[in-house]
Amino acid sequence: MSSSLPETNPSGPRLLVAEDNDDNLYALTLLLELEGYRNIVVAENGEEALLLLGQEDFDLLLLDVMMPKVDGYQVLEKLKSQGRLDNLPVIMISALNDMDSIVRCINLGAEDYLPKPFDAVLLRARIGASLEKKRLRDEAQARTRELSQSVKELSALGEVSQAINSTLDLETVLTSIVSKAVHLSGAEAGTIYTFDQSLQEFQLRAAHGMDEATIAAIRGRRVDAGKTAIGKAAAARAPLQVPDVLKQSTLVLDVIVRAGYRSMLVVPLLRPDQIVGALVVRRKVTGEFPNRTVELLRTFADQSVLAIQNARLFRESQERSGELTKASQHKSQFLANMSHELRTPLNAIIGVSEMLREDAEALNQDTEPLDRVLGAARHLLALINDILDLSKIEAGRMELHLETFPLAPVIKDVAKTIEPMATKNGNRLVIVSTAELGTIHADQTRLRQSLLNLASNANKFTEKGTVTIAAHAGQENGRDWITIAVADTGIGMTPEQMSKLFQEFSQVSSATASKYGGTGLGLAISKRFCQMMGGDITVESEPGRGSTFTIRLPRIVEVPQESAG
Repeated sequence: MSSSLPETNPSGPRLLVAEDNDDNLYALTLLLELEGYRNIVVAENGEEALLLLGQEDFDLLLLDVMMPKVDGYQVLEKLKSQGRLDNLPVIMISALNDMDSIVRCINLGAEDYLPKPFDAVLLRARIGASLEKKRLRDEAQARTRELSQSVKELSALGEVSQAINSTLDLETVLTSIVSKAVHLSGAEAGTIYTFDQSLQEFQLRAAHGMDEATIAAIRGRRVDAGKTAIGKAAAARAPLQVPDVLKQSTLVLDVIVRAGYRSMLVVPLLRPDQIVGALVVRRKVTGEFPNRTVELLRTFADQSVLAIQNARLFRESQERSGELTKASQHKSQFLANMSHELRTPLNAIIGVSEMLREDAEALNQDTEPLDRVLGAARHLLALINDILDLSKIEAGRMELHLETFPLAPVIKDVAKTIEPMATKNGNRLVIVSTAELGTIHADQTRLRQSLLNLASNANKFTEKGTVTIAAHAGQENGRDWITIAVADTGIGMTPEQMSKLFQEFSQVSSATASKYGGTGLGLAISKRFCQMMGGDITVESEPGRGSTFTIRLPRIVEVPQESAG
């Protein structure tokens, strides 16, 4: 029969002692109490210990090896098969102080081994070390989970930002926003409403997680700015929770109650001077949403407001053709601001994740979850940097940093960078350059970025083939020019596909995008860089016979007119 000692300090570590000998049990618990441990539960045998472990959480298990019914070895085997030893340190206790017994326990997953009779100093040291290791593991796991969630949220915000700036179709953007809001909030369904000022009512614009019949029924109900939960949230200009819709049914549409939803969170979509709409997520269980979720949905609500505002700006620009350029500038400015806001916390996440990974390697822990966090974060950072570059170019704020530098080392450095990727795809990498290549006066960073993009693409679309980087110098109309051609023997393209190559957020085809990935920004940005330096990028290709992308730049790039002075 299990028993628990008086808990004068219940906030301390929770220990489970499995020992069948009363004298040993008394001696051990007395030593533990003298060391300040008060939260102790005891079990008389292994069977009882397993029962308690299935019902409660413990910080440490002190497990006797030799017990009736189920011995310590069997308890260890059971815990190991359940995968529980990662979170529960086990110290074996036994009078069998022989090497075979110790090795067997360690092989089964025990963290340490204490011989009987108990030595107070050794007991203190080994229990303290085991609890400290568990604390560090728990801390690392909690931070990893938190970082993973943060990456998911930032990734979702990045995707929404991309959607907002790649299309002005309001339903498409709002559907993307509400689907991600539902997923990240742990809800089952969600809707976004816009507010009609003239009718003083909220109109459904996007939904996720509900069947067509329910959506149709919601559209058929009038959601005014009066006594509904949406209206109250909008009037208060603050999120509103309905933990149990059955207790506050007057605030909720009857169709929502009949569909089985039991709790909801309403976040108003606001501008400083007006109500724009509302974002609503719903669950089929009662209870309030966590504060973190509320704050996250505030961000999504702000994104929705921006999407709605962008759509309205676009409609106005269609009516007034002269406003089209202004709408594009607003879009680019928003894109730049959002990229800056996302990049700062993302760099922090990457830095902390790298430190956590180093700690995990030092403790011989599994680094795979942190590797996934780092991979996702670095991918998102690259996307954000591309978006930021594009927005700067569109806004006319991209500056060239011109310098004179030898060209051959840049080409070799690019080739060295993509060499691992080429090896992975089974490709042969060839560099061809002439002796008169010499130096070039240009923006080294932008040239390297453009060339690396072309070389990476060539390798990505080629398997077991050849990627050639060929550079030469020449003259035209009395001016020196540098030409760098990146040729591959890969899948090639049709004329129709080539016509889309240098458009922002454009892929040659959905099938290619699905298989090879990419954002559709790299080539567009590279071409813009080369054009800013007085050159260009051109392409020649045939399906099944590879592609050749050619960078052509003046040997001496002049400062663009808009940047002079």
